[in-house]
Amino acid sequence: MAWTGKNHLENLEDILLNLQWLIQPDTVITELPYDIEFLKKSDVESFAEWCPRIVSKQELAEGRYTINKYLIKFFVDNTYIGLSDEEKEKKAISILKELHTLLNLSDYESINLNPQTISRIIDATHNRPGETHVDKTKKRTKVAVSLRWLQNKELFSKLSTETREYVSRIGDLYGLLNRGKNIDFSAINKYTAPPEDVSKLIEDYETKVELSLLSALQEIKSASKDPGGISYGGLGVVVKAVERLKRYIERRQPKEYDRLECFKDTIFIIIILNYVKDPYIHDTNDAKNVVKFIVPIYLKYKNFEQLD
Repeated sequence: MAWTGKNHLENLEDILLNLQWLIQPDTVITELPYDIEFLKKSDVESFAEWCPRIVSKQELAEGRYTINKYLIKFFVDNTYIGLSDEEKEKKAISILKELHTLLNLSDYESINLNPQTISRIIDATHNRPGETHVDKTKKRTKVAVSLRWLQNKELFSKLSTETREYVSRIGDLYGLLNRGKNIDFSAINKYTAPPEDVSKLIEDYETKVELSLLSALQEIKSASKDPGGISYGGLGVVVKAVERLKRYIERRQPKEYDRLECFKDTIFIIIILNYVKDPYIHDTNDAKNVVKFIVPIYLKYKNFEQLD
């Protein structure tokens, strides 16, 4: 199930409108661990993505093997290394049971390991009520934008030591999530920023994030009026922002392009990059091409920013 027939510009407008109420400066730090936990892949989803890597393309296409408890146990043993033998056994049984449920099979029916089965499993996990791929794309974008803002040097340096440490830990967790690592949330306690930090967050939010989201929304709406002139199927709406960033790195951007304008462009780029991670978007030619264009320049900017 994709984005109910909407085009990229409509999807991006939906995300931007969503972000305006999802990111609240007085609660964002407290919410981030829960947001990241929501984005964590389920055991079944991780297993489905793992399966095609353990057999050849021909073996998978021919459906030579079945998904059984022994295969799942092998996956669990090599993925959840820190668990006890008893916990691994319970997890393997749970995964097998959930697979039968997702595929509408009885507990005794065999599960063929083939592309069709893998697709059915992934589709089912991507479209569960309340946690669809659209829900996760919006939440992932919220986390990425929030961390980009909270870790911005100007704001970060103003926050208390405790808040800075907490934000850094959340950033590390998100990094692990993006690398497909298992995340242990037990060590992350609920945290509420002190009133002095909240005041700084609210003030900075109004001058940075709020303006950035409104600016990006305006870009989307302007592009929607002339979709024929937008490259990459509509995702090219970000091209101007990327080109401004490139000129900034090369020190060719005019003085009027200050840190705020630069921040606004990076937020827009982050929104696009997280949108194209949606499982029903990222394999399209539009997404692949815009990523090839954006990522090298954005990585150069991040390295440049560290030195600047």
